[in-house]
Amino acid sequence: MTDLPSIDWANRWLGGFCAVGALGGLPVRGPDYVAHPPLEAVLTLPADAPLTAATTPQAHTAWAAALEGATVVLLRSVARAREVLLAAAGIGVGAVVGVPANASRPLVEAIKHSGTTPRFLPLTASLQLAADASAEASPHVVWAQPVGGLVMPAALPDVPLWIDATDSVPLPQALLPEAQVTLYGLHLSPDEREAGALLVCADLSLAHRIMHT
Repeated sequence: MTDLPSIDWANRWLGGFCAVGALGGLPVRGPDYVAHPPLEAVLTLPADAPLTAATTPQAHTAWAAALEGATVVLLRSVARAREVLLAAAGIGVGAVVGVPANASRPLVEAIKHSGTTPRFLPLTASLQLAADASAEASPHVVWAQPVGGLVMPAALPDVPLWIDATDSVPLPQALLPEAQVTLYGLHLSPDEREAGALLVCADLSLAHRIMHT
């Protein structure tokens, strides 16, 4: 039997999907490799970040300007933003909200807590949300949740589209004209109850109702 050379499995990969693996493998990472921090930790405002006093109107004005004049509403937390949005839109008991199959548990629980029924929608070959042909009626709204801004969803015919991008931060180029509402997390604190949230509203009347809910 031929003796095989000793392989440093901790730092080498000989996987069949790696063409170079046939040549003896390449280092994946060195022994002193330091893992990158999770995205959530990177986005959260550092505790020692310099802060200046600002009123709520000033914060609204600054965010609206940063998002190219969009209508925005600031709230204390993502959970509160979801609660207020559902209430302001009049979506409650008996209503149906379409969500992707990989929707986060907090989003699904927020929908259920309002008395609304979440419906998991099928996907197309391009990973877009599709109408559920087996359902008796269309959902009252589709609440999409693209992970990290990947595969931004398209609206279904005659169904309002809400986008939940709470794992990201507001960016002008991320705003979709067909989205009635886009929800962002602001990641101002490790405490989710104080981390802040930003609703970007294309529907001015809905924004007004959110502000007074």
